[in-house]
Order: sequence, then C-alpha cells, then structure tokens
Amino acid sequence: MIQRFTIISFIFLLSFSFISAQVIEEQRHMVLGQQNALIIDFPDVDDNFISKEWRNFTNNYGNLKKVKKSNEYVLADIQVVDIGGASRIDVYSSVEKSGKTSSRMMIWVDSGNGVLSSESDPEGYAGSVKLLQDFAHHVKVVEVQNELEEQKKELDKMGRELEKLQKENERYHKTIEKAKETIAKNEDNIVRNEQDQTLTQKEIEAQNLILKEIEERLEKIKSEDPGKTDE
Repeated sequence: MIQRFTIISFIFLLSFSFISAQVIEEQRHMVLGQQNALIIDFPDVDDNFISKEWRNFTNNYGNLKKVKKSNEYVLADIQVVDIGGASRIDVYSSVEKSGKTSSRMMIWVDSGNGVLSSESDPEGYAGSVKLLQDFAHHVKVVEVQNELEEQKKELDKMGRELEKLQKENERYHKTIEKAKETIAKNEDNIVRNEQDQTLTQKEIEAQNLILKEIEERLEKIKSEDPGKTDE
C-alpha cells in the first residue's frame, strides 16, 4: 500500500512539475552570437536524460548534429510546419545542469531571416513554444514509462522472492512430515524395544534359576565322599 502511494505521488508530482514549467524568452549567447532563446526548465530531471530524449524526440525531424567547438547541437535544414510552414529552418539546442538534480534546455530557431522571437515572428514563436511543450510531454511520458518498468521489475523480484519462500515452505512441510514418520516409527520401535526388554529380563531370570540349580548340584557333588559306597 505504501509503495502504491509512492508511485501515485511520484506520477502526480512529475505531472505537476511539467504543468508548472513555462517556456521563457531570453537573450543567450550561442554559436551565432547573442540571440533570442526559448528556455524551459526540467525540475529533478538529469541533463543527460534530457539530451538523450531530445535526440530521440527530434529523430523524425532530422539528424541532430554537434556544432563544432560548441556545446550546442543543431537540426539543420528541417521542416516543422508549426514553425516555418513549408520553409526549412535550423534549430539549435543546448542542455545544461540547473542545480544538483535539475536541467535547463534552450533552443534557437533560425528561419533563414534570423533567429526568431515573439516580436519578429509571433506565429513561428508560438510553434517553437509548442515544440518545446511537446518535448516536455514526451519527457514526462518516458519518465513515467521508465518508472513503470522499474516497478514491474520490482514486482517481478517480489514474485521471485515469494516463489522462493513458497518452495522453502514446501520443503519445511516435507521435512516435518518425514520427521513425523520417523517419530512414529521410533515410537513403535520403543514399544517393541520395551516388550523385548521385558521378555529378555524374564529369560535372564529363568537363566539365573538354571544356573543356580546347576551350581547347587555342583556343590552337592563336590561335598560327596568318593570312597563311600551305597549298601
């Protein structure tokens, strides 16, 4: 029950953290210079995990490549309908740590006419925000899926432990049954042994009488005068 509550609490808190996360607009330095960036924070999510899932998420758009002499990656010459329509765009991205356990992601969208902003291209900006929100949803789904898999593994582990305990219990019962059989046999053996002891004791007593009688005859014979004859 406690573990179930923990899982539900984790899912609730994870969902809340992404719902409360907002995409902000800020000037940040990148390979093209000081440019307008869209930024989203991922509380309590490792930056390596975000980087990995960004690659997975953008795989359908194009090939994510490392920008030389930079910590940034770029999706070059791709098409995202919500951002540029039929036009081709470049999406630069960077992920960094934010505190000990959280991470922050930034993207810059170059439409060919410069890096877009909410003022220069409101529609493209809205599409970029949606892209990040879709990615945040993707991260949430993957995190919960991973948690589900971990809990399934834990359940399997518990199942194996239960099976082990059940087998041990079965062995204990078999040992007890064998012990009961041994006890029952030994109880029968005790009865027979006591009967045999009684019989043997009587035989000993009878044998002692025989010995006594023989000893008495021997003493009588010894006491007789060998020279005396009967008249």
